[in-house]
Amino acid sequence: VRLHAEKDPKKERVVIFDRETGENRVEVRFAAPLRRNGLVMRADGKTLVVSGDGGLFELDATAARPDPRPLALPGVERPGPLAADAAGNLFVLDRGADYRVKVF
Repeated sequence: VRLHAEKDPKKERVVIFDRETGENRVEVRFAAPLRRNGLVMRADGKTLVVSGDGGLFELDATAARPDPRPLALPGVERPGPLAADAAGNLFVLDRGADYRVKVF
């Protein structure tokens, strides 16, 4: 999985590659400009979370045509870099007023 950034922010997209062949399997474009801040695969191995200036989004990376859905997490004002662990926890750096890592 790769998050592409181009000179035209309206073309920002996530590219999902086939694990076996390394070929570009699908490109997921975001409806609104999304300056990326983070990208992480959840422990389930199929849910991808993307953070950007427009908030958090999740998508099923195994779907034929993944559809980004907004992901609301309580108390996160400005999501930044992301991380996940094997236990299923999602770590989000909130760059809002309290500027700290929050765990969900």
